[in-house]
Amino acid sequence: MNKRANGESAARFRIETAYLLELSVGASHVSSTLSPWPRHACIEEVMANFLANMGAHI
Repeated sequence: MNKRANGESAARFRIETAYLLELSVGASHVSSTLSPWPRHACIEEVMANFLANMGAHI
């Protein structure tokens, strides 16, 4: 595989990963409306998970 193909493959992987992340966040929001948890608790959980996975270097 040449460098261009590797670069395109890496770019596709990043795009697919970003899509899956957005999809999972959306699913979390939808599921939070179907459960007894208050909205604030859901937001805190999503933020804590994001910081745990991505770090606080925003």
